Amino acid sequence: MNEIELQQIFALLQDLIESGRLTLEDNKLSVDGLVVMDPNAANAVDVTPTPYDNNGISLHTGPEGGVRLKAVDERVAQDRASSHTLLQKVANAFPQFFFINIDRGQNDEEAWQRNSNYNKHSWLSAWSKRYINPAYRWADSKWVHKVTEAVLNFQFFLTNTQHFSREWRKSEGWDSTLGVMENHLTYSMGVVSLDSHPDYNRLYLAQAEAHALEHYEGKIAAARKAALPQRGTPAGRIS
Repeated sequence: MNEIELQQIFALLQDLIESGRLTLEDNKLSVDGLVVMDPNAANAVDVTPTPYDNNGISLHTGPEGGVRLKAVDERVAQDRASSHTLLQKVANAFPQFFFINIDRGQNDEEAWQRNSNYNKHSWLSAWSKRYINPAYRWADSKWVHKVTEAVLNFQFFLTNTQHFSREWRKSEGWDSTLGVMENHLTYSMGVVSLDSHPDYNRLYLAQAEAHALEHYEGKIAAARKAALPQRGTPAGRIS
C-alpha cells in the first residue's frame, strides 16, 4: 500500500468520523450504527458446537447455568451471516443463553442462578403470558441463621429440619438484583415450568424454542420500526 492510498483511507475515515457515521464507544467500533469491531465479543458469544436433546435444548450449560437453544443458535447464525445490516445488528445483540427449569447437572452455584431466575419471573410470566424475560444476578444467600449469622449459600428452600427448627430467617434484600445478565434470558411458564406438572414436557420444554424465536422476531420488528423515517408534522397543522 503506497502513501497515496493511505492518504485516501485516512480522508475517508475522517469524513466518516466528522459525519458521525464512524463511532467508538466502550471499545466498540461502529459504522452507521452497526458494530464492526468489538474486542469483548469473543468472550460474550460461544460458537462452539454443542449437542442438543430432543427438544432442542443444549446438553451443556454455560458458566452461569444457562442453556442454549438449537433453533435460536441456527437462526442467529443465519442472520449474522446475512447481508442485511439490521438483521446482523439484532443477531449480534441477542442473548445466547436461557435459564430454563431443567436439570443439567449444574453445581450448587449454577443451579442457584437458574432456579432464582426461574422463580423470579415465574408468577409474572404465567400472568402476563410473557414467557421470555431478562435475566438478573441474585444475591448469593437467602437464609441466615438468627443467632450465628451463618448463611446457606445457594439453597433456595429450607429442609424440613431447618424449617421446623425456626433458627433461620430470610436475609435482607436476598431477592434484590445485582444487575442484568447481558447474555442471558429467562424462560418461565409459572407452575407449568415445574417438572412435577403433567404438561411440563409437552407445554414447557417442547415450546422453549418457539417462545424464544417469537421473542427474537419481536426484536427484529422493533428494530425495523425504529429504522423507519420519522413522520414530520403535516403542513398547516399546529403541533
